[in-house]
Amino acid sequence: MYTHMNFKMRLFRIDQLIHERGQVSLPEMVAALRCSVPTLKRDLRYLREKLKAPIVYSRKTNSYSYVRERALGLEKEAREEARKVALPSAWYSPVEITALMTALQLFDRVENEKSGLLAPDMKAMKSRLLSLVQEERISARELLKRVRVILPSVIEHRSPFFEMIGNALAHKTRLRITYWTKSSQTEKMREISPVRLVNYKNRWYLQAWCHLTDELRTFSLEYILAAEPCAKNCRAVPMKDLEALDSGFGIFSGGKVQVAVIHFDAQMGAYVRDEIWHPDQQVLTAEDGTVELRVPYTNETELVAQILHYGAHARVMAPESLKKSVLRELEAALAAYSADRAGGV
Repeated sequence: MYTHMNFKMRLFRIDQLIHERGQVSLPEMVAALRCSVPTLKRDLRYLREKLKAPIVYSRKTNSYSYVRERALGLEKEAREEARKVALPSAWYSPVEITALMTALQLFDRVENEKSGLLAPDMKAMKSRLLSLVQEERISARELLKRVRVILPSVIEHRSPFFEMIGNALAHKTRLRITYWTKSSQTEKMREISPVRLVNYKNRWYLQAWCHLTDELRTFSLEYILAAEPCAKNCRAVPMKDLEALDSGFGIFSGGKVQVAVIHFDAQMGAYVRDEIWHPDQQVLTAEDGTVELRVPYTNETELVAQILHYGAHARVMAPESLKKSVLRELEAALAAYSADRAGGV
């Protein structure tokens, strides 16, 4: 009786055997893979026809090998072609592992939501997901012990209006809200047409058409102080207008798209060049290791905070308005520390 070896694992084993031994006989390959002859031949056909592996069969020796380099005078080319064979992964990719472990943790969180609509189904969902883990690579139990994905801490703020907003989105009806604007420290009543809920850095935001200002706005659910349904249909918002909200840096939007040019010294440049601030960013690395980062943005609020995170290692080169905003924050911080020093703190 043959023991089960996964299809992908057999392909890798065939490739490994031929590379290690040069020529591998049919009986040797069957013994190594612990599979039947028809199964082996199907795998070899797949390697040759689908993955373009340069595998040849010798009737004289009843063995398989990669293209005989010397006979064809293609030694270097044949080796390179053999290396190009796009074999399926022998183990899980970083993306697969991250997705699997993240999904399991999120399922746990949903399962703890006793009043949630999906909570009763989460146990079955987790079992189904774990059943996809292939035992010949690693058992599900061992995987849970040996791999850990640390998710960002979940902010416990829960808007009492989340369900109402969800219903308004589903039925395309307006809401009347009282909203606290943090920058001006004021609250106003607004009538809005909800368009999309967005979870950004574990905070919930509502993108909606504001009928007070007659524009598409982003509202933090934390600052919605009151809300009630409004018996009016939502204003239709073209998708291109919604996509414009995603064109800048971070969750905040408004105004025309500008490009921030930020210079990082060599010490911090080694880290920044591997970061993604925006899908359309440009990263230029100089010979001395310094990095110039170009990032599109529409609202500078979050971008200023991100730049300040790097302290003296980052310097705004353009535009001038962004440079002044960062400088203003740095001067305010210096003044605060100077006051502490003067007071003996």
